[in-house]
Amino acid sequence: LENCERAIALADRFLNIPPIISPSDLSSAELDEPSCITYLSYFVKCNGPGYRATLERVRQMLPNIEVHDFEDCWKDGVILCALVEAVGGSIDGPMNMAVATNAQRITNIRRALNGASKLGVNSLVGAEDIADPRSDHLALNGASKLGVNSLVGAEDIADPRSDHLGIMALTSALCSLSSSSKKPIKSECLQNQQVNLDLAFSKGSEVDINELNVVVSGPTGIIYSESDIQLQKSRTINGAVLSIIPIEIGLHKVAQLIEV
Repeated sequence: LENCERAIALADRFLNIPPIISPSDLSSAELDEPSCITYLSYFVKCNGPGYRATLERVRQMLPNIEVHDFEDCWKDGVILCALVEAVGGSIDGPMNMAVATNAQRITNIRRALNGASKLGVNSLVGAEDIADPRSDHLALNGASKLGVNSLVGAEDIADPRSDHLGIMALTSALCSLSSSSKKPIKSECLQNQQVNLDLAFSKGSEVDINELNVVVSGPTGIIYSESDIQLQKSRTINGAVLSIIPIEIGLHKVAQLIEV
């Protein structure tokens, strides 16, 4: 119950996720699936926090490619092939860069999905669905495979224009492969001594440090206010520097949320 209370409060405070479910209901063994799915869908709806975070991660993985969304720009398979290769996969056969027909789009996407499958990542949507230029049914199709078909189409939950859930789930799984062996960045300092943390942004990224929401938790899990730890944010050529002054002894965790 305590974990659910904390999670719902943090989601409301930092991600603007409305607390439409109570901590007691969320932690209950008798929680009904529709209520849980309705709450979780706010995280992955179009332009929601999960959508934006995943999109930013893809942009970091593919700094030389413009990725605008999880809809139209994926329909020719070029970005998907590039992402598979970026996380260590391989594409069988040449990729069609100048896509002119639907058959070429499907061929590209099938090659990307095959490459993803070899990495252990299987797609919730097929090549034909991703390549389909129509948009009125795609959200229902992809979302139904995620078990949220009754929710997609509601204005406050999901964007009905296109199928972003299936593609977003696939790209999120692929991006996770690149960080499976990475360890968190650690730094040490004395109590009441300033510590600086360097952040590097992808090339061409226009991140406003004022939109950089920083969450710092102490050894006991308490979330500090910015004034408690004297948080400072400074822009640098390659990214930004976060400065904090810990007021407790022990391991502190720092996380940043970027509005994109």
